Amino acid sequence: MYGRNRLLDYFVNRIVLRSPKLRKAFQRAIYPSGIRNIDLLGQQFEIDVQSEIGYYRASIANKSNIFFRDEVPQLLTFVAAISHGMTIVDAGANIGTWTVTLASLGSILPGLRIMAFEPNPETFKRLQVNCARFPNVETINVALSDSEKILDFYETTVSGVFGTKASPFNPADPKRVAKVAAKPLDYFLSGHSSIAIKIDVEGHELEVLRGVQRSLENGTVKIVFSDGVDEENYSEFEAILKKNKFSCFNARSRKPFDGDELSHPVIAVRS
Repeated sequence: MYGRNRLLDYFVNRIVLRSPKLRKAFQRAIYPSGIRNIDLLGQQFEIDVQSEIGYYRASIANKSNIFFRDEVPQLLTFVAAISHGMTIVDAGANIGTWTVTLASLGSILPGLRIMAFEPNPETFKRLQVNCARFPNVETINVALSDSEKILDFYETTVSGVFGTKASPFNPADPKRVAKVAAKPLDYFLSGHSSIAIKIDVEGHELEVLRGVQRSLENGTVKIVFSDGVDEENYSEFEAILKKNKFSCFNARSRKPFDGDELSHPVIAVRS
């Protein structure tokens, strides 16, 4: 198998790609021709498939991979809203894809600091490893909520759905419940004057927002991002933000947020 793969790589890279005629014939045999609309980076583009084959192939990966389709456009939106000297809270950091990416901007945005919260003890170990090379990151192994307490988290085979609420991806099972200490985010924010918050906590978003009321009211929180809010909680979630002079936008399309599109991520910016 290894030998066949090397032979195929040699054929494609050394023969097909270096011959315009062969490459054109090879592309036409595999990919469609003509004008198509594709989605990339949360936006729609018109391309000619054969002329812009790289973008077409990227759109295929984009469509089938939740990280490329959803997280990358959201991260771009969040990055566009932050500025130097900010403290970024990554609530639900997982292995640190957002934390590490944001921390790497420290040389461009002086004074940038990241506080990464991850409740899953095993995932937290990998978060620490991934963030170890960034002096502007603090990793914290607690859950965030509306008060200091112990929360039941449902364990599953996938770390990305470790949360306090059961779901089709994370069924309730008393044998797979983890006890995790939780604190309100306000507990950690004393002394920080410009804060951006990213919330990805599998159905616990409203409780996290309730736990940062003091910092919302005193104006130190400038940005709040959530990858989604449960329908039954969105009215209160939005009301808290609007009360504190935030404007809400769809974090993927960057258009004013339509409350009817509750499955979409929201980014709120202080007006």
